[in-house]
Amino acid sequence: MNATPARPSRPRLVDPDLAARVPGLRRVAGIALLVAALSAVAVVVQAVALAHVVDRSLLHHAPLGDVTGALVVVGVALVVRALLHAAGDLSALGAADRVVGRLRRELLRHALDLGPGWLAGERTGELSLAATRGLRSLHAYYARYLPQAAAAAVIPFLLLVWVATQDWLSLVVVIAL
Repeated sequence: MNATPARPSRPRLVDPDLAARVPGLRRVAGIALLVAALSAVAVVVQAVALAHVVDRSLLHHAPLGDVTGALVVVGVALVVRALLHAAGDLSALGAADRVVGRLRRELLRHALDLGPGWLAGERTGELSLAATRGLRSLHAYYARYLPQAAAAAVIPFLLLVWVATQDWLSLVVVIAL
């Protein structure tokens, strides 16, 4: 027996064992990361445009005509963020449906291959409940957790990069807090 403790692996968005077992997981994770990155860019564009509107109109009393372009940018950024959110949701739900459907077919095929003799020795109610709950949990993983985990991994990093390009002292303050 090996007495050496297992080294903790680096955190990953997708568990390598799950990625190897479940087809398409890396693709879904990649799409989720891309949508999160584009959303972060849209947030920055929206924030900069909104800051310009507030600065020009409230602090410098500029007329509405002077900030119309920035208001349009705020509106476009809002629409882009909504479209990205919808596209991410559709992608995640579609992937979840495909993966769960495939695994459900594999599970049924495996149970049929084992035959009625094997099923007679099992508690079919518990087996059915475990299979349905497990697949439902995997569906939730694809459709909800994975996109949110991607956003949580990417958006703060990209926002920090943007802050660093604007004002290094603000970056120090943000990191210190």
